[in-house]
Amino acid sequence: MIKYLKIRKPLLLLLLCLLLLLSSGTCSAGEYLITEEQLTKFEQNLNQLEQNLMLQTESSQKASQLLTISDERIVILEQKLQSSQERIMKLESLLIQSDKQIESLQNKLIETQTSITKTSSSLEKANEDLKLYEKQVKSEMRKLTWQRNIALAALAYLATKK
Repeated sequence: MIKYLKIRKPLLLLLLCLLLLLSSGTCSAGEYLITEEQLTKFEQNLNQLEQNLMLQTESSQKASQLLTISDERIVILEQKLQSSQERIMKLESLLIQSDKQIESLQNKLIETQTSITKTSSSLEKANEDLKLYEKQVKSEMRKLTWQRNIALAALAYLATKK
């Protein structure tokens, strides 16, 4: 707006001068005479100033449009940023929950491994006890077999002696 006023003042002064010069049909002693060449130069300057003013107005309008578009894009980007930040917060919450679940599962895994180790130890002990019992049963069976065979032999000996 300030640039517009800066260009407009000289333009108005120039127009005022031209009007004063053109309105007085005759020249008096205190008046300034303009040649046709000077008048053409003034008109060219005036036309140039008008063109500059039009270009500046167009440029201002385009700049205003670009600012509006930029503002709209900024609003859209801010909305996207807000949405992204909300999504990040949700994902961070999910990550924290996942970490807690992982920790819980790791603790359960450790408990399970400890239980498996104890169970395995108990099974090994039971297996050893079973093998020892099996040896004792076999030994007892041999002993009983021997005792039976001796009793049969003694019985056969006694039966043959009578």
